[in-house]
Amino acid sequence: MKKIFLFMFVIYSFIISAEISQKSQTEYSPQMSLQQLSVQSGIPVKKLKNLLNLNSQIDNNIPLENLNIDKTTITETISEFAEQKHSYYSGIVLIGMLIVFVSLITIGFVINQLRHLHLFEKIKEEKLKKKKPKFSDKENSSDMEVSSDAIIAAITAVYLHELEVEEQHKFLLTWKRTPVSMWKAISRAEKPNELYFNKKN
Repeated sequence: MKKIFLFMFVIYSFIISAEISQKSQTEYSPQMSLQQLSVQSGIPVKKLKNLLNLNSQIDNNIPLENLNIDKTTITETISEFAEQKHSYYSGIVLIGMLIVFVSLITIGFVINQLRHLHLFEKIKEEKLKKKKPKFSDKENSSDMEVSSDAIIAAITAVYLHELEVEEQHKFLLTWKRTPVSMWKAISRAEKPNELYFNKKN
């Protein structure tokens, strides 16, 4: 809101400064025509004729000297037009500021009422409901993929664990057997030659 007022003030001051510069640049010359005076002062020709109380059918190229218009009359005419222009532009600026101010108040009031009615929340909820099935389907498919991968990994881990346990048992059975001397084993074993001679005797 402050920015809008500042912007309006800058425009108004710019218009005033432009008018002052135009007024200072206007130079009087008896040979000057109405058209030239209109260009220098920034006053339209019709408005200039109206302010000088001249007939609208007069030629615009007639010198001011022939129309009995002196420098004082021109200065008063330009000052009168500037005052009217100031009031005109100030009225436009004030009307514009009032329109902007009223429109901002109206928009704020409408938005406040819409918040009380929860219309924005309903619209958001409807959009979320429309979007949820798509995301849920993707999430379900991803969950199914993850669960199948997890099952395969678990089965593989159990199988490898069983193999590892079996290998450990075999290893323990091999190294925990009681040591046997081969000579004692031979002496305990039945010798075929000895049995043969014993039978002969």
